[in-house]
Amino acid sequence: MKKHKLLLVLGLCLLMLVSFAALGCGDKTEKSAEPEGPAKPEKPGEEAEVIKLDALGYWSAHLNDNVPYFYFIDKVNEELKGRVEIEMLGGPEVIGVNDQADALYSGMVDLWYGPADFYMVYVPEIDCLKLMEVTPLDLYENGGYDFLNQLCEEKGNVRFFGQLNVGPEWFGTYMNEPIDSVDDLNGKIFRTIPAYEAFLKSIGVECTRMSWEELVTAMDRGTIDGFCHSISGGHDIGVHKAAQYAIKPFFYHGAASLFINLDSYKSLPADVQEVFDRIARETVEWGYEWAAGEYDKSIEGMVSEGLQIIELSPAEAEKFLTAASEAGWAELAERCPDTIDEVRKYMTTK
Repeated sequence: MKKHKLLLVLGLCLLMLVSFAALGCGDKTEKSAEPEGPAKPEKPGEEAEVIKLDALGYWSAHLNDNVPYFYFIDKVNEELKGRVEIEMLGGPEVIGVNDQADALYSGMVDLWYGPADFYMVYVPEIDCLKLMEVTPLDLYENGGYDFLNQLCEEKGNVRFFGQLNVGPEWFGTYMNEPIDSVDDLNGKIFRTIPAYEAFLKSIGVECTRMSWEELVTAMDRGTIDGFCHSISGGHDIGVHKAAQYAIKPFFYHGAASLFINLDSYKSLPADVQEVFDRIARETVEWGYEWAAGEYDKSIEGMVSEGLQIIELSPAEAEKFLTAASEAGWAELAERCPDTIDEVRKYMTTK
């Protein structure tokens, strides 16, 4: 009996071993039945993520003032296709012009293009661009660009990409009544923007702020006497339809500039930053030539459609330009007394 029990136990053990072996073989057989193929990626078909940046403009997208901006955007999108995509959100219809500087500073948008003086709430020195006696290209050679960019990064949380649509004798003074002297402007009511408000106040002009649409209505009703506007882009927006006369001399230097939020810029790979910097400088050079042609075309277009240009006498013209320069520099010195001397060094030829 003991012998039989021993044989039975041994038999059961052997059966269990065979069963376990069979189960193991069966598992291997099932796995080996699966066809072997190339190793699969963790996420099949996944491509590198495209960096998307939002661009905002001071001017409505359809206006010619934006041509250099689109030149920059198109160049970046073409050269960095598959890596970076800049999307133009629009202009003041998306974010009002008075809120655009805050949108750029906070990172609500990544890129912004518009009059540099609208960013002087953060970087007061940037308003010096309207007073410059050198060209935007000169700023790369005399250290002025690096100086302004450092201020923009330290104070304004932006990188300064330069002026894209610029030139001398940038602003015209537009009215529905002719004048003979600077004193004739005393007591007049003008719609203004920050760039030239201090100058107009210095010669006795009463200043008010309003949108372009409001300006047209106000000029038509006679509730304001005049306004200033850049010559470039004037024909495009219809300046000559709002006023009968343009008073010469024209004044100040154009300062339509491009900025990128500093956090957005720093988040870009180093090689992408280099491409942005290079294309920005190329656009400054291209825009400088383009703006000269646009300036001439705008004057010709406005005059051909009825705008009359009145030239002040040489003595009055000098008085006008001197007042513009002195008011501009005085305002700048008051805003940034610690840097005014260095600003002058880069912006003037003296």
